[in-house]
Amino acid sequence: MTRKVTIPIYNGDDFERISELYRKVTIAERQAAADLTSPPRMGGLGTPAYVQEAKDAYDAYVDEASERAEMWVLNSIGHEEFRDLLKTNPPRKITGEDGKEATHPDDEGWDVDTSAFPKALLLFVDSEDDEIRTVAEPQFDSPAALRKRLKRLSAGEFDSLWVAAMGLNSGVIADPKLSRFSPDAPRSSET
Repeated sequence: MTRKVTIPIYNGDDFERISELYRKVTIAERQAAADLTSPPRMGGLGTPAYVQEAKDAYDAYVDEASERAEMWVLNSIGHEEFRDLLKTNPPRKITGEDGKEATHPDDEGWDVDTSAFPKALLLFVDSEDDEIRTVAEPQFDSPAALRKRLKRLSAGEFDSLWVAAMGLNSGVIADPKLSRFSPDAPRSSET
């Protein structure tokens, strides 16, 4: 079964507006916490109205912006295909000041050539089954159309997409039954 993730690419300044509204929620929550250290006011405890108003404004705008956003659905491509991409895009090597070979600083931690691998991952389509592809949505008329759209993304949008695709393909799947919160999981005293 293919694993998927959906990444919204917000239009215009929607992302900045969402960030601004989120900041207002955070400020309101800090103010509410500060108010709790002073003597309680009439009306008892609970979420102050100004905090709830900030949260409601945030939620409403996120819903509105999501309707305008371009939703990118990314799929995992399978371990063999992913490993082949890793092999064909090894990290770049440079000669350090000490004369020793080292991994290019941009590739450290990723263990791939970050100048080529991200695009190769996002453009991946299995040659034997074109349903196996990294980008499932939006759908493009041709590989050239997808390349053109990727080229027009901001650096942050592009990085969000390829890092999410990398995580889909390299991440380990956890079994929620093994969580300490699951009633079926062994308790620490039982192990």
